[in-house]
Amino acid sequence: MQAASAGRSASEEKILGPIVEAGSDVIMRRRDPGTACNEWFAGPGQQPMSNKRKILIIEDEAAQVLLVRSRLEEAGFDVLSAMNGEDGLRKAKHERPDLILLDIVLPGMDGVQVCDQLKQDPATQRIPVIMLTASGMRNLEERCKVFGADACLVKPYRPSELLEKIGTVLPQTNSSSKPIL
Repeated sequence: MQAASAGRSASEEKILGPIVEAGSDVIMRRRDPGTACNEWFAGPGQQPMSNKRKILIIEDEAAQVLLVRSRLEEAGFDVLSAMNGEDGLRKAKHERPDLILLDIVLPGMDGVQVCDQLKQDPATQRIPVIMLTASGMRNLEERCKVFGADACLVKPYRPSELLEKIGTVLPQTNSSSKPIL
């Protein structure tokens, strides 16, 4: 592989990083200013080549998604999101995340229905699910397990609680060699 500038200015090179030619493929490194995150892309429009663990957030509250996304990205995860159950199911099947954070109360298909479908589908049944709820149900942890979830977390929660819960669920259910944090 050899570096190439592809006619970019010095400032573009500084922000975007080097373009590396590997045979007929062009691989571009994107730097994310303000973080230590560098991702490699194999050409325009293609997915990053990364070994970070991928988490799908299925949550209809945009502010909650932004907050959780920023905390997870700071912790080194790749984060995807869906605002409803149907979109969440599609993304889970297509993206195959390492973990799903699933709100129970969603528009249309609720989190219990989504979890049930995830666990019945051979393509997604091994993906661990942490259900998120603002509900103060008694025996919540047991009920979430009955719904098919691997764990649950009651809102509001501290970011450290979320990361701790993720750390307890991922090693138990994912044999990937990717690091947790």
